[in-house]
Amino acid sequence: MTPPVDRVQAAIEAVLRAHRGLATPRGAFSKCKQVTAALGAQLERAGVEFRVLRLAQASKGFPDADPRWLKLGKPSWWIHYVVEVEGQAIDLTARQFDPASPHPLLTPMRDVHEVWQEIEVVPLEEVWPNRRPAAASLGL
Repeated sequence: MTPPVDRVQAAIEAVLRAHRGLATPRGAFSKCKQVTAALGAQLERAGVEFRVLRLAQASKGFPDADPRWLKLGKPSWWIHYVVEVEGQAIDLTARQFDPASPHPLLTPMRDVHEVWQEIEVVPLEEVWPNRRPAAASLGL
């Protein structure tokens, strides 16, 4: 079942309003975990099924990435977080790696697999440690 696009779009827009500056490499730098938690919370409240993904081992270079990433070492050492909904990755901090990337970046998972060698589904609690499950999941 495909989630209602309007609920996904509303969740994205709510996070972008709350986390200004993500459209620039500097503003998006090292915010993927925090922003993924915020997007997950919005999607959960909207009743949209999603998965949190931890990406690692980038197989390509990002020569235009925020300079702080470049100082940390090669891209194969970097870790990144995104949300997946129905086979589409939603990346609100992609510009930290590529300033020319669409914002927000919505891309098929096959494209994510071309860039990141390790893709792991992780519990939402990994990015949102103080999470309180939505009332619907508690049966209330």
